Amino acid sequence: MKYDYDLIVIGGGSGGLVAARVAAALGAKVALIDKERLGGDCLHYGCVPSKTLIQIAKTAHLIRRGAERGVLAPTPQIAMPRVAATIAGVIDRIGQDEQVYVEHVDVRFGQAVFQDAHTLLLNGAPLTAKSFIIATGSRPAVPEVAGLAEASYLTNQDIFDLQALPPALVVLGGGPIGCEMAQAFARLGSAVTIMQRPDRLLPKEEPAVAQAVQAALARDGVQVATSAAVTRVWREGDQRVVEARRSDGSTITARGAAVLVASGRAPNVEHLGLERAGVAVTKRGITVDAKLRTSAHNIFAIGDVIGGYLFTHVAAAQGGIAGVNALLPGPFLRTLKMDVVPWVTFTDPEAARVGLTEAEARQRYGDAVRVQVFPWAHIDRAQAEGETAGFIKLVFTGAKDTIVGAHLVGAHAGELLGELALAMKHGMTIQDITATIHAYPTLTTGVQQAAFEAYLTSPTFARARGFIGRFLGKR
Repeated sequence: MKYDYDLIVIGGGSGGLVAARVAAALGAKVALIDKERLGGDCLHYGCVPSKTLIQIAKTAHLIRRGAERGVLAPTPQIAMPRVAATIAGVIDRIGQDEQVYVEHVDVRFGQAVFQDAHTLLLNGAPLTAKSFIIATGSRPAVPEVAGLAEASYLTNQDIFDLQALPPALVVLGGGPIGCEMAQAFARLGSAVTIMQRPDRLLPKEEPAVAQAVQAALARDGVQVATSAAVTRVWREGDQRVVEARRSDGSTITARGAAVLVASGRAPNVEHLGLERAGVAVTKRGITVDAKLRTSAHNIFAIGDVIGGYLFTHVAAAQGGIAGVNALLPGPFLRTLKMDVVPWVTFTDPEAARVGLTEAEARQRYGDAVRVQVFPWAHIDRAQAEGETAGFIKLVFTGAKDTIVGAHLVGAHAGELLGELALAMKHGMTIQDITATIHAYPTLTTGVQQAAFEAYLTSPTFARARGFIGRFLGKR
């Protein structure tokens, strides 16, 4: 059968863009379909606007702190219309840069609905393809809380368009998005309260990481209520009142001019006609195998719509694999290894992670696990910049001290993850990091210093000491 396209990609976010570009570069005839515009949630509502807002808020924070280091400046005034315009400008520029991803790709807009495993309708017109990649992403998951809809709320899809700073903001959820936005708005001047159902912020992180982030939020005036399940929301004049039940049965309330819902994500699987294409779906999202194939083996799915790691960089990596796999016969399909996945929570200081937590490592490797914690304040560059909060925690195992996890809290901590991720990907050891010359004074010397401290207490170093001792005439 002759198809209109070799591949149709549904969803123009990071994963879909990478998949379309790879497939087109390999010589395939490719169409990329999105509802209304390219770039996806990350560009328009997620990573790009949030990091822009965070940097604007940090600028205000640094101006206020200037006197501590001898820089006297007026108290900053926040002009939210200009903030929103700045964010929109960054989105537009990055969006223009992403146009390279759709060179030699047929870009179309509208609602795509499958009719069968090889046919979909786009705005009522049929299109056929040998293979498909579904990359429709996710959206904010709004909890079923009495009165929330009636009181009105914000999500990441509209908070970056605010034309006035809310005097007080209540954030529902203490995950990465909730923590990032809480700190940013506190630094802009809002009184912020986080309501978090689990017993701590960032429950997927090391406990010490969560504690460090909470302490940073507290320094910026953010109030945090943990073990607090929100039960209802109502309006009193121009205020929203949020009530939550604590784990001990007591209730607490928080008031704000606005409520931000940051309590998770839901996959965009509705209205695609997946059942007609034979694509299996669960509450988590579309089911795929290790090759990113759905239950219909000519249809692949990537990114947030399949659940798992909900990160732009993961979606892009999956897009690179799926863009190739969708063009190949079954025996040649590639598998994306997800054993080393870094991620960052962009609070200030940042919380960065790759690999196993200490608890996970001990569960897997038992007593063979060792850890090394190195204070961020011992990094000379951190002292020079007055950004000393945080630490580096390395988790390693085996006779050679192979790195299996790294957890960092500190200014620009995410920028240090590349070296550690590469080391883990290739089974490198503490000694490999120590023996690599790092430029001074940079923050990356902190990784080398942490590795060096770990090496000094390692069995390998103990053997070297014993060997040298014999030459020195010491036992």
